Amino acid sequence: NGQDVAALLLLQRCCKDELLPELKQHVSFMLMEQIRSEDGEFSRDAEWLRSSLEGIAGGPLLLEEITTQLESMQNVDELQAFFHNFSVFVSSEEQRTFRTSIFGIFSRRAVLTFERLSFTQTARLCESIQEYLLPRAGKDQVWAIPSRTLAEKFLHHQAHLLQNYEPTIAPRELQARIERIGQSNNQASLVHYTTHLNALRANEFTLALDALHSHYDTIDLVRTETPAQKKSHFPFATLSLAGLHARAQHTPEARQALIETVRIAQETGDATCLQQALAWLARIAAPAEAKVLLPLSIAGSAELPSVRGFSLLKYAQLLAANGESSQQVLGQVAEAHILAVRSALPELTGASTAMSAVLWDLYGNSGLRALHAQQLLHSETGTQPDDRAVAIALGAT
Repeated sequence: NGQDVAALLLLQRCCKDELLPELKQHVSFMLMEQIRSEDGEFSRDAEWLRSSLEGIAGGPLLLEEITTQLESMQNVDELQAFFHNFSVFVSSEEQRTFRTSIFGIFSRRAVLTFERLSFTQTARLCESIQEYLLPRAGKDQVWAIPSRTLAEKFLHHQAHLLQNYEPTIAPRELQARIERIGQSNNQASLVHYTTHLNALRANEFTLALDALHSHYDTIDLVRTETPAQKKSHFPFATLSLAGLHARAQHTPEARQALIETVRIAQETGDATCLQQALAWLARIAAPAEAKVLLPLSIAGSAELPSVRGFSLLKYAQLLAANGESSQQVLGQVAEAHILAVRSALPELTGASTAMSAVLWDLYGNSGLRALHAQQLLHSETGTQPDDRAVAIALGAT
C-alpha cells in the first residue's frame, strides 16, 4: 500500500546521510514503530506522516519531497522504475550493514512482494498510493480539503468507481467529502457530476436531478467554446435527463426528454446520440411503437455495439411476446451475444446469457436453461449484478 512505499522512500533518504541527525533519528523511530506494529494499527492515509514530520526541524521539507515522489507514481512504469532503483540501492555494497537490519529485512520483503504482483495488482497499487495521499478524517474530525491536483484525482477516481459499481466509500461520507471540495470551487463541473453519480447510487432522485442540471450549467460557464461546439453538449444533456427519469420510472418525463434528444441530435447531426436516444425510446415505448423503433435502432447502430446489442435483446423479447418463431427470437439473442464477446462488453454478455436462460425455459428445454443459468451465475463480469437476472438464474437451476 501507499504507507509502505512512503516508508521505503524515507528509508532511502535516511541511508543517504542527507538528513539532520535529529531528523534522521526521529524518522528511524517513527519507521520502527510502523514496522513493528500489527496490521491495521496505522491509518491508511498520510496523516501519520504529516503529523510526525511537521513539528521537527527539516521535517516539512522532507515531507514535501516524499509527497512529490509519491504523486509522481501515477502509472505502472514509474512504480516499476522506483522499485528497480530501490532494489539496486538495497543490494549495493554500501548498504551491506543495512541489509541485515530490521529496516533491510523490511525493504527486501517489500521488493520481493512487489516482484510477485501481477500487472492488475500493480495498477491497483498505483491507485492506492494516490488514495493514500488524500487526507482522511477521524471520528471527530472534518475531512480536510486536498490540493487542487489531488482533489481532481479523487473526484475522477470516485466517478470511475461509481460508474463501474465499485464504490469504496459510503454515500453519506462521500457526499460530505465532495461538498468540502466544492466549497473551494475546485473542479466545479466534476464536483456536480460525482454528486450526480453518488446520488444515483443512494436513489436520491432530487439530488441527482439538481446535480445533473448544475453539471451541464457549469460546463457551459467554464468552457471557452464556440456556440456551435456548445450545442454538441445539448443532446447528451437531455439524454442523461431521460435516463434519470427512466431509472426513476417516470415514463412520461423520460419519453418527453428522449423526443427532445432526437430533435436536437438531428439538428446537430449527432448520429451517436440519436441512436442512443432511439434505443432508449424503444425500451420505454408501447409494444406497437417499439416494433417500429427497434429495427431502426438496430439498423442505425452498427458503430455502437452496446446500443445495437441491447436493442437486439429488446427486439427478441418483443418477438417472443408476440409469438414469433423460436428460430427468429434466438437468432436475435445469438447475434447480441456474439457482438458482446467480440466487443468485450460484459454487461451485454450477462444480459444475453440471462435472456437465453429465460427463452429456453419458455421453449421447454430445461437442459439448456440450466446451462445458461449456471453460466450466468459463475461469470465474473465485474459489473453490477442484475437482481432479476440472478433470480431467474437461481430459479432455473
